[in-house]
Amino acid sequence: MALALATGAAGQTVETKQYEDGGIYEGQFLNGRQHGQGTYRLPNGYEYTGEWFEGEIRGQGRAVFPNGSVYEGQFARGKPEGQGRITFADGGTYEGEWSDGRITGTGVAVYANGVRYEGEFQNAMHHGRGTMTTPDGYVYEGDWVNGVKEGEGRIVYPDGLIYEGTLVGGERQGIGRLTAPDGLIFVGEWSGGEIQGRGCLLRLPEGIAGEEGAAPFRLERTDAGDCVVERTGAAGPAAETGAEGPGYELYEGEFVAGRREGQGRALYANGDRYEGGFRNDLRHGTGTFTGADGYEYSGSWVEGRIEGIGRAVYPDGSVYEGPFRGDLADTSSDCPAPDARALIARLDAAAAPAAMSGPDIEGAASDPGEADPPGTDPPPPAGPENGTDAPEADTAPEAPPFPEASADCPFVPGRIVYADGSSYEGEWRAGAIEGAGIATYANGLVYAGEFRAGRQNGFGRMTYPDGYIYEGSWVDGQREGTGRAVYADGTVYEGEFRDGQRHGRGRIVMPDTTDAEGNTVRGFTYDGEWENGEISGLGIATYGNGDVYEGMFRNGRREGEGTMRYASGTQETGQWRDGAFVVPPGGSVPGPDDPGAPGADTPPAEPPADPSSGADASSGAPTGG
Repeated sequence: MALALATGAAGQTVETKQYEDGGIYEGQFLNGRQHGQGTYRLPNGYEYTGEWFEGEIRGQGRAVFPNGSVYEGQFARGKPEGQGRITFADGGTYEGEWSDGRITGTGVAVYANGVRYEGEFQNAMHHGRGTMTTPDGYVYEGDWVNGVKEGEGRIVYPDGLIYEGTLVGGERQGIGRLTAPDGLIFVGEWSGGEIQGRGCLLRLPEGIAGEEGAAPFRLERTDAGDCVVERTGAAGPAAETGAEGPGYELYEGEFVAGRREGQGRALYANGDRYEGGFRNDLRHGTGTFTGADGYEYSGSWVEGRIEGIGRAVYPDGSVYEGPFRGDLADTSSDCPAPDARALIARLDAAAAPAAMSGPDIEGAASDPGEADPPGTDPPPPAGPENGTDAPEADTAPEAPPFPEASADCPFVPGRIVYADGSSYEGEWRAGAIEGAGIATYANGLVYAGEFRAGRQNGFGRMTYPDGYIYEGSWVDGQREGTGRAVYADGTVYEGEFRDGQRHGRGRIVMPDTTDAEGNTVRGFTYDGEWENGEISGLGIATYGNGDVYEGMFRNGRREGEGTMRYASGTQETGQWRDGAFVVPPGGSVPGPDDPGAPGADTPPAEPPADPSSGADASSGAPTGG
C-alpha cells in the first residue's frame, strides 16, 4: 500500500492508507491506528470526516452515506451516538439524540412530505411522547409505541375538530372527547376510529362555537357513564331549564359508527325530550317524546317519523290511540276497514238488550225540531299547545267495540277522546277523520258512518239522546240525499233530504195517539213532495179520522188543486187556499161539526242543519330529529 508521511503532533503522523476492502483513510495516526482528525472513504460512496480515537470513529464528525444521506454530529464505536443531525437524500431531516447508530432519544424530524415530529424516538420510530404536525394543519400530541399512535393523546384536525383521549393502533379507541368548532361535543366510547358504544353528545347553540373552554357549557361524563353539563361562566344563553329550555341539546345513549343507534335519551334546546330507540341518527323503534308545551307521544317511530301504533296526548287534553303514518293519525293499511253498515250493526247489537224492554219516551217533545240539536261534527284534536291528560268521557255513551272487517287481516282503528269527553274511533287519513267510524259526543249524540275531512259524508246514522235517529246519506256534515228519520215520538220519515231538511220526495208516518177521553186517534200519514222541511208540492195526506187529501200543498197546508175524500164517503175537488176549500158559486162546505172535516195534524219539523267546525283532526305530532 502507499504511505504518505507528514509531520504531526508529537507521536502522531498524517498518512494515507488503503485497506483490503478498498477503503482509504487519510488523516492522523497514533501508534499505528487512526487517531485525531481523518477522512475515511469506501468504494460504495460512504465517507466520514471527523474525529478518531485509537482506530475508532469517535467524537464529532460528518458522514456521507451511500444513499446520499448526510450526518453531522457525535459518533462512538463508528456509529452516530449522542447529538447529531442527519439530512436524508429525499430532503428530510432529523436532529437530536442517537444511540448505537440509531435515532433513539429526543429529537426533531422533518420529513420530505412536510410532516414534522418533535419528541421521543426508539430505533428511528416515534416512541414515547411526541408531537406530529402535518402541512394541512393536523396535529397529534401524545403517546407513541413503535411508530404508532398509542395511549393518551390529543389530535387537532384541519377542520377544527379536536380529539382528546385514548388511541390504540393509531386509531381512536376507548374513552375520548371530540370537540367541533360548530359547538358539538362528544364524550364517550370509541372503537376502530369511530364513535362506538355509549356516550354523551352535546350540541351548543349557534353563535357560541369555538374552543370548548370559551363556551358557556362544558360536558363531562362520570365514571358510571352519566352525562353532566356544567356552566363554565363564559357568556352565552342561560342554562336554566324550564319553558325556555336548557339552551343546548344533549343526547345520552348508544352509538354505532358515529351515529345515534340503539337506546338513548335526548334533551332539546327548547325543553322537549325523547327517550327510546334510534337508528342511523334518527328516532326509530319504540320511544316517548315529551314536548315542553305539554304534547306527549309514546309508541312506534320509523326513520324519525311517528309511524305505527302509538298514543298521543295533546296539550288541550285530547288523547289519541292507534296507527300513525308520517307523524299524523292514519289507519291506512292492507287490511280492509269495516264499512258504515257494519258499524251500525255493531251499535244495534250493543243496544239490543236495552231495546227489549222498550224505549222510555215519556216527556219527549212531539216535534223533535223544536230545540236546535248541538253540532254533530267531531271536534278536531288541537296541536301540541298546553294541557294535561284528557279525562275519559263520562257524559257520553260508551261506544261498542270496533268491529273487524276480516279476522285474517285485522283492521286497527284510531281512537281519540277529547277533553270534553267526546270521542271518535275509526278510520283516519293524513291526520284527518276520513272513512268509516263512530263518533260519540259529550252531549250524548252518536254517529256511526262515513266521514270525509272530519265531517259526516256518505252513509251514516246519527242518534240523539231524545231518541231521534237519522240513517242515510250525508254531504259535508248535513243530511243530504236519501235517508230515514225516526223521531222521539215515533214519527218516521223516509225520503229525500237537502241541506239537513226534508226536501224532494218523501213519506212521513206519525204514530197513533190517545185523546183526553182515552180514545185512540190514528196517526197522520203523508206521501209526496217536500221543500225545505215543509210539505210543499203534490202529495197524499191521510188524516187520523180517515180523511184523505190528494193534491197540492204549500208550507204544510193544502194550497192549490186538490181532492179531499172524507171518511163519510163524500169528496170535494177544486181549489184550496191556506188549508181551506174554496167554495164554488152556489156550493157548500161541510160545517165544523161535520164528521167529514179533516184533522189538523201537522208533521214534525226536521231538526235544523247541524253546525260543524269543518276543521281537520290533526295529530299535532313533533318533527324527527
